[in-house]
Amino acid sequence: MNWETFFFADLESKQRFDADPSRYCGILTDPVSHLRFVPGERSPRTQYDGRPYFFYSEANKATFDANPATYAKVNADWVTRM
Repeated sequence: MNWETFFFADLESKQRFDADPSRYCGILTDPVSHLRFVPGERSPRTQYDGRPYFFYSEANKATFDANPATYAKVNADWVTRM
């Protein structure tokens, strides 16, 4: 989800997570603005390449949707500056 990685003890745990990831995920990084935030039920979201992505704003979601391949990959330069 977004750039974070999650590990599961069993298939049932993963299915619960997949049904409502915002309930379990904690802080995420918006792939467009790089803002850290805790997504809620009303957070903008989309699916890309089989993964859910959550966004800080509708504008960031629209930017992602226009060119998802650009934002779905982690920029190594940005991560090293965190």
